[in-house]
Amino acid sequence: MTYKSIAAMAQDPALTSRIMACAAQEKKPDFATWVRNKIWTIVSSGTDWAAAWDYAVVNEVDDPGNDQGVITDAMILSIVQPMS
Repeated sequence: MTYKSIAAMAQDPALTSRIMACAAQEKKPDFATWVRNKIWTIVSSGTDWAAAWDYAVVNEVDDPGNDQGVITDAMILSIVQPMS
């Protein structure tokens, strides 16, 4: 896991939107603010996230944050769901 990968994921609008959708569905209070406050923790919590992101970048995936094959919905849910 590299800091560059974590920073890229934390600043990716498509990935952030997908995380917000998950937080909304999970009924996190004030989900948009919740995600903004926790985005760095979320993207750095999944050790497989950075590996998947780096693999996508190396393989020239156009929009890794929007590609459900890179960071899957299940990966997002597994981090967001248990967080308070």
